[in-house]
Amino acid sequence: MRRINLNNLVLSYYLKYRLLDFRNVTDDPLGALETASGRYFLINIPLAKWRHPVPLGCGCTAVDQNPLIETARAYGNGTCVDYSSSPLRRYYEDWQPRSMGEGLGVDVQNSNAALSQMKAHTIVVPWHGIRLSKLPSRAAKRLQSGRVRDAKKRLKIDEPVEGIICWGPVSKTFGDIAFDRLTRLYDSIHSDGFAADNFRDPMKTFVLVRNNEYCVMPRSGKHRVAVLSALDYQEIPVLMGPSPQVMLVRREEVAAWPHVVSGLFTPSDALVVFDRIFEARPPNQ
Repeated sequence: MRRINLNNLVLSYYLKYRLLDFRNVTDDPLGALETASGRYFLINIPLAKWRHPVPLGCGCTAVDQNPLIETARAYGNGTCVDYSSSPLRRYYEDWQPRSMGEGLGVDVQNSNAALSQMKAHTIVVPWHGIRLSKLPSRAAKRLQSGRVRDAKKRLKIDEPVEGIICWGPVSKTFGDIAFDRLTRLYDSIHSDGFAADNFRDPMKTFVLVRNNEYCVMPRSGKHRVAVLSALDYQEIPVLMGPSPQVMLVRREEVAAWPHVVSGLFTPSDALVVFDRIFEARPPNQ
């Protein structure tokens, strides 16, 4: 029998009781964060303001070539029935960066040597102080997660699962599981709608700020953003609140970003990554 964490249950009710709703008031998360003063709130972010990490910085509108969104849309209109026939498969075959620098779209000839030598385990952005030594083990853990085990059982997969969601190469078993996860979520949201005030598994976001303009990229919830875009949502409702729920990233503060301070990124390389995301210019395009 599943045990209930009473502390989390009490916290969930407490946060919902104090929850602010800005969905019909503003679509500006910067002003909303200031007004909320540390409280959680719901806000609708226009689709044009969203950036996706697969591939890094890709836009989420109909004109953007986003493999997760294209796959979900093709599944929804009946032209894609499995991973083998999906835009996601073609993406993983076409985009296989040899290093972290290449995966981030940094000029590997002139960038910090560490970026050009680092294996592309997963996306590392300069403003997020993730411990680099943890990357290989975190990537391996994701392939052993309960979600992956359940999918393997459901799909009757016995072979090893290898790969990461960000880019290729991936095994076919990884692709099958990624397709299964995306399409099951599509079916769920298509039939039941989308509840943004989900405190058990809320989306976490980066809000990137340049010259008082902003864009938003999910740290978690990338599949939800893809499905909502494929379902023609013009605004995506999202739960926001204090860090770590929302990480505010201001371009002018580049010198203080953790992986600039550590020396992994030069300030100019860090700004290349920031501007690529902000301008919706993914490295593979």
